[in-house]
Amino acid sequence: MKELFTNTRLKKIVNVYQLQYTNGVAQGFGDYLRGCYCLYQICKYIDIEFDMIINHPMSKYLIIHQTPPEDISYENIDWVKGDNICEKSTNFFRNFMNYINPINQDTLYIFSNALSIWPVQSESINFIRKSIIPTDDMKNYVTQILNDIGMPFGGYSIVHIRTGDNHLLNGKRMDYKTFNKIILILKRYTSFEKKYIVLSDNNNLKNFLSQRHNRFVSYTKEITHLGENTIKTDEGIKNTLLDFFIMSRSSNIISMTPYGHGTGFSKWCATTYGIPYICLKI
Repeated sequence: MKELFTNTRLKKIVNVYQLQYTNGVAQGFGDYLRGCYCLYQICKYIDIEFDMIINHPMSKYLIIHQTPPEDISYENIDWVKGDNICEKSTNFFRNFMNYINPINQDTLYIFSNALSIWPVQSESINFIRKSIIPTDDMKNYVTQILNDIGMPFGGYSIVHIRTGDNHLLNGKRMDYKTFNKIILILKRYTSFEKKYIVLSDNNNLKNFLSQRHNRFVSYTKEITHLGENTIKTDEGIKNTLLDFFIMSRSSNIISMTPYGHGTGFSKWCATTYGIPYICLKI
């Protein structure tokens, strides 16, 4: 397939994470990381450079590994959508080559959340991990919260329960059937000998589990969806990254979601930090 790339000028593709694109709003942070793995693989395969730019309010909590060029036109960045969200990798690659071949510039700034085409390798993992290093203040905040709830570094597992955007974005209450299914899954997949931090977009569920079962602990903080054009407070952004970096220090992650495609927030955190991961549908 390499012969499909015919552009002799293009030397680099940069995946940009920001709130708005020419043809859509930002997706979640996990979606962005997924797209970075995909574009890293493609760039490596066709022998051009890949990079990441986070032009998003969350960037204040990350160590930025590069100084973006001053001539970037952030308002003209496209979200390059593809059909390999359903793992149709060959079609996506062909369509992506058709998109980039006419580009008449050295560097292309786009957004992609496409699935990786090939199995993820350590080279891309190391690159992406180095591109999302938390600031010292963010690291200290993670350590502080872990100390507050009595969880040592690496001495805990994660239960990540995504109840859905209707709960996080619209405040919808959870129905009893869903709640009961979550309890049954937890009985099957968790151990009384382990400690679990419960992360969820539903604070009522977190509080219920931590108050009634000794193996579960939680903290209640305002979080937000980093994409989807929601109103984002600084505190919500900080606490969403708190969840992400607390997951990054865990020994394993059990994820639950109502979505058939899983949840990228925990999936790509687990991939990036080499954490054993299972995802269960609720």
